[in-house]
Amino acid sequence: MKLILTAEQMRLIDNFTSESIGVSSAVLMERAALACAEEIKGSGFDTSKMLIVCGTGNNGADGLALARIINRFYKPDVYLAGTYGDLRGLVKSQYDSAARSKVKFVTDPDFSSYTLIIDALFGIGLSRELSGNFAKIVNAVNESDAKVIAVDMPSGVDASSGKIMGCAVKADITVSFAYTKLGQVLFPGADYCGELHVRDIGIYAELCDKANASAYTYTQKDLALIPKRRKYSNKGSYGRVLVIAGSENMSGAALLSARAAYKSGCGLVEVFTHSASAQVVKNALPEAIVTSYSNGRVDMSALHRAISAASAVVLGPGLSKSEDAKRIVKYTLESAQGKLIIDADALNIIAENHGLLGYLKSNIVTPHLGEMARLINKEVSEIAESLVDTAREFSRTHGCICALKDTRTVVTAPAQPVFINTAGNSGLAKGGSGDTLTGIIASLISQGIEPSESARLGVYLHAYAGDLAADEHGKYSMLASDVAEAVGRIMDEMK
Repeated sequence: MKLILTAEQMRLIDNFTSESIGVSSAVLMERAALACAEEIKGSGFDTSKMLIVCGTGNNGADGLALARIINRFYKPDVYLAGTYGDLRGLVKSQYDSAARSKVKFVTDPDFSSYTLIIDALFGIGLSRELSGNFAKIVNAVNESDAKVIAVDMPSGVDASSGKIMGCAVKADITVSFAYTKLGQVLFPGADYCGELHVRDIGIYAELCDKANASAYTYTQKDLALIPKRRKYSNKGSYGRVLVIAGSENMSGAALLSARAAYKSGCGLVEVFTHSASAQVVKNALPEAIVTSYSNGRVDMSALHRAISAASAVVLGPGLSKSEDAKRIVKYTLESAQGKLIIDADALNIIAENHGLLGYLKSNIVTPHLGEMARLINKEVSEIAESLVDTAREFSRTHGCICALKDTRTVVTAPAQPVFINTAGNSGLAKGGSGDTLTGIIASLISQGIEPSESARLGVYLHAYAGDLAADEHGKYSMLASDVAEAVGRIMDEMK
C-alpha cells in the first residue's frame, strides 16, 4: 500500500519531522536536493546547458540547494523569479550558500537555448492561479525544446486536486519527495508530471498522528491480500458468483463477466441471461451454469433460487432497459442486499427510478462517468473535475461502496480512506472492460474478502492485468478477454 497525500498533509508531516523528530528543515532540504541531483544524473538527458528556475519559497530553496550541489559537475545557470529582497529564512541562506559556491545567476535567460530546465518555482505550495511574470516563465519553459524535471510538483498544478492553476509546467520527470501527492495522480495534473519518481528523504507519515492519509493506492505486493488456495478444498470452498447480465443484442457482457469471475478464482459461476445470449455463454464457457428467460417470461422463482445460492451477484452488464430488465433489477435489488455489484444498465435503470436508490446501501456500484452523471444529474465534466469528492459523497449519501471508473478509478466507502488506482493503461478503454471488472470483484467477494476490500483489490487486479495484457498484445490491440486471461496468469503465480 502506498499513501497519497494532500499538500496540507505533506506540510503537517514535514513540520512534525522537523519539530518533533528533530530532523531540521535544512537537513530535509539537503536530502531533497541530493535526490534531485541523482535523478538528473540517471535521467540520460542532455545536461550540457542547464537552467534551474527558482521561486522565492521552499521549492526555490530546494532548487538553490540543488544548484550548489551540482555546480561542480554541470555548471547550471540559475534564474531567481523574484528579487533578493524577497528572500527570507532558509531560502535566503540557500541563495547565499549558492552564491558563495560560485553558482552562476542569470537575470534574463533565453529559455529556448537550454537543453535541460529544472522547475523549482512553486512545488506543492501554490494556492492561486499563475499570472503575470510567473505565467510568462511557465509558458517559456513549455515552449522551449528542453527536457524538464520538476522539483516535487510541476509549477501550476494544484498538489491536492490536480487542477491547473491558469497554466502549468509540462515536466518529463517529476521528483516527488517522500510521498505521492493527490495532484500527481489525478488528472489533468498527472499529465503534467511525466514520469513520477518518488524519493525517500527521511519523512515518515506513519509517525504523525495529525496527518492521517486520506487516500492510498496498491502495488503488486498487495495482491497478497487474495486468499491462497487450500489443499483440502472443493468448488464450494471458493464461493458461487451469479451474473445477471446480457440481452438480445448484448451476449458478450454476460460472458466476459462470468469468465473473469472464474479466472479470478471463484468456485462456481451461474449466468442468468436472456435466451438469445444463453447459447453464446454455453458454447464459450461450458463451465458455467446457464439459466435463461425469454421476452415477457422471466421465471422469478428461478431468479430467486439463483440469488439465494450465490455468494456475490453481478447485476447489469448488457442487461438493456427493457421491461423484463426493469423487473429483474428491482427484484434483485430487493432480494440480494449486501452482496451486489451493480453496473451498467442496472445503474441506468436506477437513474430513471430514484426510488431504487435506497437499495444501494451496503452494495457496490461501479459507474463510469456517464452513468454517474445520470445517477446524480450532473455534467460529466463536473464529475471529472471532482472525482474523489463525487465518489465520496455518493458513498456517504447512499451508504454504498462506489468504484467510480475513470483513468484513475476511485473507490470510496463510508468512513474509510479513499482508494485511487494508479495501475492500468489506455488499452483498457474498450468495450467489455467494465464487465470484466465486475466479474473480478464478485469473485473476490465469493472467496471471502470483505466487499469494500474486494472493490479496491478488484480494481487494482483488473488494472494490473491490463498492463500485462498491453505488454503482450499492445494497447491498441488488447481486448477485455485478454485482461481476463492475464488475471488468470496473475492468480496462477500466487503459489
